[in-house]
Amino acid sequence: MEQQYKVGAYNRFSKDERNEFESSSINSQKEIIRQYCSKHNMAVSEYYVDDGWTGSNFKRPDFMRMIDDIESGKIDCVITKDLSRLGRDYIMTGYYTEVYFPQNRVRYIAIDDGFDSKNGNSSSNDIAPFKNLLNDLYAKDISKKIRSSKRAKAIIGEHGTTYAPIGYKKDPGRKNHIIIDDETEWIVRKIFELYLGGRGIFQIRHYLEENKIIRPSALLHVRGQRNYPALGFDEDESKKYKWSTDMVSRVLHNEAYIGDSVHYRSTRPTHKSRLYRNKREDFLIVQNTHEPIIDRAVFEKVQAMMLQHYDKGKKHENILLQLVRCADCGKSMNFTQQAYHGKLGTTSRRYLTCYTYTKYGKMTCTSHHTRYDPLCKALTEAINEVITAARLDEEKVRIKLEDELKKQSNSSGRDHSRRLKEIEKRLTELIVFIGKLYEDRLAETLTEENFKVLTAKYQAEQTALRDEQKMLGGQIQEEIIVTTRIDEFICLCKNTLPIKQLTAETARAFIDTVVIHETPKVGRNKDLVMDIHFNFVGKVNFFN
Repeated sequence: MEQQYKVGAYNRFSKDERNEFESSSINSQKEIIRQYCSKHNMAVSEYYVDDGWTGSNFKRPDFMRMIDDIESGKIDCVITKDLSRLGRDYIMTGYYTEVYFPQNRVRYIAIDDGFDSKNGNSSSNDIAPFKNLLNDLYAKDISKKIRSSKRAKAIIGEHGTTYAPIGYKKDPGRKNHIIIDDETEWIVRKIFELYLGGRGIFQIRHYLEENKIIRPSALLHVRGQRNYPALGFDEDESKKYKWSTDMVSRVLHNEAYIGDSVHYRSTRPTHKSRLYRNKREDFLIVQNTHEPIIDRAVFEKVQAMMLQHYDKGKKHENILLQLVRCADCGKSMNFTQQAYHGKLGTTSRRYLTCYTYTKYGKMTCTSHHTRYDPLCKALTEAINEVITAARLDEEKVRIKLEDELKKQSNSSGRDHSRRLKEIEKRLTELIVFIGKLYEDRLAETLTEENFKVLTAKYQAEQTALRDEQKMLGGQIQEEIIVTTRIDEFICLCKNTLPIKQLTAETARAFIDTVVIHETPKVGRNKDLVMDIHFNFVGKVNFFN
């Protein structure tokens, strides 16, 4: 009897193909797959659609959903109209057709290319790698043409983004051109006026929120130009006026407000690579492409003021950059320094504050205010303690780490090994039992009904044991990895001398994350409550 497959029909159509290949539209692809399945007595279990996604990118939403369904056993056959629908990256497409699908026992069919992984000796399968290469070259050629077209438009000052910045709107009478929006241009003027008047970015953010001035994304949402369901504008009116410091900063830095168009802030070196931020000298700036809202002299004065403020904040390096996070919202902690005027004169105090609190205020998270220098001192002491412990008694530290990590995983490698041996023994017994059932049935010493009942019982036990065997094998593999990580951590400790002062290099070598908890203030001080997650071994209670 022919195997009944659980079919996943994958469909993809990129923006670049819309005008050139109408026959490859999503509806057309679905119909081709439907007809194929009908002809071959197959039923589609699930449709996957990535509309507007390039074939060079394999992090497509529905493609990733399809991969999850393969790994959960929901589908075991993938069908596409042709190989290019699966992808246009030669290496990645080959990986899925030649490695991933076979390893996961998934049948793959590309209808128009005559590819079917079930027919291993087919000539169509043999030339599939060459077709993948041609699809890759096609994507590269299309990418070059698009970049060339965009550059030509940029040189003549066309506005290339999908949405106009707040204060402007798309010109209905001229494509790729923006005009002043009379309803919102005052918001831009007000932000510049407040900054010139001495208010900082945080104070401007508070002003905009208190006066219920609509934020840029909410404006697009209200006007129906873009939908933001995740931001909850329809459920909570107050979120429409929730500005962040980043939003204010972007307005103050945006050269569109002096009538200039700025292109190539970031570029993609090849059609396969990610976007990279360019240096300012690599930007393409075309002046006077549209009517300005802010006078050029005013804009330049604001930039000079912001640069001066930025330079003041760069006197000290934050050696804990991206290592310290808020325990409540999970975001990084912002590094700030503040002048302190005491009896001994003016000194600089450095501290860390929750990014979410800094950006959105106390309604979203608390400050988690932490003095930077005492934190560095505490981390120095913690690192020195593990270095000293590993150098004095390596075996004691190893046992401590093994015990801690076993508690976290709630497992024991010895128990797993013993259980695996039991499973293997029982599976061998079941094979013998099932074989005996067939012999008894042939000899007619066992009725048909009892044969079916006992066979089903033994087969169900086999399935359950194999699932457990697979799970335990995975857990044993994890324990092997844990042992390797313990070895690496102890090696790091033994090869490092105790430190006098924490550096960025040492911090990154030993620490994965430091999690800061909010604590009540007692008098002028707050207790420092933190969790240190070390590299290789995670959060471990070394000192109890």
